[in-house]
Amino acid sequence: MSMTKTIIPSVAFILLKDNKILVEKRKMNKSSFPGKIAVPSGGIEAGETSEQALWRETKEEFDIKVTDYAYIGKYFLEYKEVDFDTYYYVVTTWTGEIQNKEAEELIWINKNDTSKLDISTDVQAVEKLENLVQKKVFALIKSNKNNYLLLRTNPEWLQTTAWYVVTGALDEGESFSDACRREIKEETQLSIVSIKETKRFFEFEWPKDAGIKHYEKVFFVTVNEQEPVLSVEHLEYKWLPKKEFIEQIGWYGDKSNLEEMLEEFD
Repeated sequence: MSMTKTIIPSVAFILLKDNKILVEKRKMNKSSFPGKIAVPSGGIEAGETSEQALWRETKEEFDIKVTDYAYIGKYFLEYKEVDFDTYYYVVTTWTGEIQNKEAEELIWINKNDTSKLDISTDVQAVEKLENLVQKKVFALIKSNKNNYLLLRTNPEWLQTTAWYVVTGALDEGESFSDACRREIKEETQLSIVSIKETKRFFEFEWPKDAGIKHYEKVFFVTVNEQEPVLSVEHLEYKWLPKKEFIEQIGWYGDKSNLEEMLEEFD
């Protein structure tokens, strides 16, 4: 008689610094992969997103606060009585000194030396770092009263309190449009009246010299103006007329391209 195996959703985090990655030697009393050299990981709790699990697990295991990261992909691994469905992230900057709170040993290895890793999905995720492109959405949300939405980031989750728009990375197999709809729902619970995928996008490498390219597709979204239900990622919101929106958004560099986008939206 066959039995259905339990699938455990989990998150794995590759800390990257100076072309080296941080791996762990797992304790022998671990129920899965005892004594193996692996990318640090942990389970996703009920009601958590993979990003929220990333922030919590890195705090619990290393006592650090993640500030910049990129999604690599989701990998499935069969293992004895249970299987693992794991979201992999690369973490490129953080605050705090790394503390070893759970592993037998923490080891920095060259990111190209995947032969030292004992778990096949860890190898696949690390090898993907070589040509990683982080695909994201950038949602300009305008209300029926011609105001634009700004959200203030929660510093408990990211090391900033900047006012910004809804953004987020694509999940595995997700289209840009579906990702935009999902991120708006997760971060605001607002009902979308209309959504337009524009030809505009941002391309940049961040952090510099980490080799991670970012591609952000711009969307114009309209909603009925109301109080959003904020996720733990944000503390406050503002509906602002265009001029004040441009003044208060946490924007890097020249805002002329932002002004052009808003003119196009109008």
